[in-house]
Amino acid sequence: TDTLWRAILLCHLIKSMCACQPIPDANGRFATPKPTGGVDQAGAMRPYLARHSPRDAPMFSKTADPTGAPPRPAMGNVSSNNRSILSSDLKITGEITSTGTIEVLGEVDGTISAIGLIIGGEGRVTGQVNAETVEVKGRLDGRVDSQSFTLRAAAAVTADVSYSTLVIESGAQIEGRFTKVQS
Repeated sequence: TDTLWRAILLCHLIKSMCACQPIPDANGRFATPKPTGGVDQAGAMRPYLARHSPRDAPMFSKTADPTGAPPRPAMGNVSSNNRSILSSDLKITGEITSTGTIEVLGEVDGTISAIGLIIGGEGRVTGQVNAETVEVKGRLDGRVDSQSFTLRAAAAVTADVSYSTLVIESGAQIEGRFTKVQS
């Protein structure tokens, strides 16, 4: 997600430095961009002379409250729009319940109940997990009840797992009992 926001900010920065700035007409609409600097038809260099502040040119149409935070895009293969990220600097002991997706980048020792669970590459979960979808890139120890269980190549799992759909990428380390349940 950070990469997406960095890309958006980079595009905005590049647009603000562009030699071709859109110029609004009398009605506030933007006409064809007019060059304000660069190389002319004879090949001579011209300096950049902004006709208005780059901050005046909107990058996107504004339809929402400008003070509100932009919505975060849903990621992964989980259909929920609600996502809670437990950062890498967190160590949580206890019970976690969510009606959306939980992404663990730190450590959790306890019980997790959610629609979806993603354990990041540096994440570690020890305990009981109950989720419709579980994707493991890090470490998982304990017991898992899920509909869809996915182990990525870097995953290390020591658990008793019940599942309907199972995906195991080459390189994943698994130990425990895997039981397919009828959906």
